Amino acid sequence: MAADIPRLYRSHTIELSFLIINIMSSPSKTFRVAIIGGGIGGLFAALSLDWHCKGQVQISVYEQASEYKEIGAGVGIGANATKLLHKIGLGEALEKITGDTEGIWVSFRRFDTGEDVVSVHEDRSQKFRNSPVQRAEFLDLLLATIKERSAASLFTKKCCKHVKVGIAFRSELSLTTSRSLKTT
Repeated sequence: MAADIPRLYRSHTIELSFLIINIMSSPSKTFRVAIIGGGIGGLFAALSLDWHCKGQVQISVYEQASEYKEIGAGVGIGANATKLLHKIGLGEALEKITGDTEGIWVSFRRFDTGEDVVSVHEDRSQKFRNSPVQRAEFLDLLLATIKERSAASLFTKKCCKHVKVGIAFRSELSLTTSRSLKTT
């Protein structure tokens, strides 16, 4: 299984590259993409597709929650993900909401005394560094950027099941009315 991971990763990378090349080579057709899940991953996927396909894709994001609420705490965005956020034009906005870790990326502490067990330091001179952010602020940033760029249509619908059709999948959504996703 572990030996298959690089092969599987390359396979998916090639498929995604082929998809983007195929979309870019046939501008007369509108390619429609549905993203199931409007969390950090779904919103980032929508922004990335919009950025790389330059508006040649009609993107719909479906989220089961009717609104974003204050959930979770901090999220650690690694240096490679930070680089991708810069690439799609979100670097400056990300830096505004990134917390100051004072050179420590992660610290493990004893539960009973709070004493430091081990801390992992980061090189603060790097252009793309780890970015600790508050989850709700990061979701707000992604959502605001999608709306600002008209990168995707956002809907609330609960996904019931995925059905394999040939080499593709079809997602069947509940019959409840779609509403535009809103923030609180």
